[in-house]
Amino acid sequence: MDIQSTAYLASARQAFAVTSKIKGKTADTTATTTADAVDTSVDSTQAADTSFADYMKSVMGKTDGQQVNEEELFSALVEKQLAADSSAAADAFRAKKSEYMVSMADAKGHAQIEDVTIASLQGIADEGVIDQTRAEEINSIAFRGAQIDDNFSAIYDSIGSGQDTTVALDELASALARSEAVMKGIESGEIDVSPLSLTASSSSSGSTSGAQNVDGTGGFLWKPVSESDSKLVVVLPTELKGSIDRVEVHSGLPPTSETLLGQARASGELDSDGRPFFRFGEAGGSYGSNVQLVVFKNNGEILNWSIDDGSQRND
Repeated sequence: MDIQSTAYLASARQAFAVTSKIKGKTADTTATTTADAVDTSVDSTQAADTSFADYMKSVMGKTDGQQVNEEELFSALVEKQLAADSSAAADAFRAKKSEYMVSMADAKGHAQIEDVTIASLQGIADEGVIDQTRAEEINSIAFRGAQIDDNFSAIYDSIGSGQDTTVALDELASALARSEAVMKGIESGEIDVSPLSLTASSSSSGSTSGAQNVDGTGGFLWKPVSESDSKLVVVLPTELKGSIDRVEVHSGLPPTSETLLGQARASGELDSDGRPFFRFGEAGGSYGSNVQLVVFKNNGEILNWSIDDGSQRND
């Protein structure tokens, strides 16, 4: 059965309308900029404006001499813009962010700050605290202002792993001075940015994280009524065996405690192809229609399959 999958945490966001050579690859970008005319380069002896620097350090919990990554800068710049709009907007954002830092964390308790920030910004837009246009404007400005390296198509944290080189880290004073220069350039009109949607983060590195397609025999299976207990059983592709933290059904995305409908238990069963089984406490139809089957992997990746009708077999 062919099922429409919606994008969630897609692997890369195209961010500016220039084509640049980045880390040996050509990346297309989506906001027009006259940044070439604005000198945003800094050295470690430069300092940002006191009010800007103090606010940013307070939000990030940083002190002089420490380092900062792009995701931390991005989140702080979002909050700074919201605070300039109203204290209520900033308070709502902080509350959402605190919630999502827990609900979007992986098995080790780590949550991607960019993902959490985007989800929080979308959350307050959905609640009418700010409108969608303003949310996307804030997103685009913060995205541009958070850039540390020369890759303007993504923002990165300071972790990385194995072959993953997606790390962007700088000394705090230098990063804040650069960020403030960019923010002033945007405010003056010297740097022009276009609104970015809030549908996906930029920092995934080409992994399978995100919306998945139902793939027919041998792949994903949603079986609403199993033979053994008449309840929902989900069978996942063989390549996911041994890499799964938990499997849940959610009413929407991003997955949070508010959208959670049910959590599966790993039965330990494998089919003849080595696909792992996950069993739920209710029949598939009990979870309704237009729901998301969400898989949280041990490495922090999140996969989702869209289920049009929980009472029907999907494979």
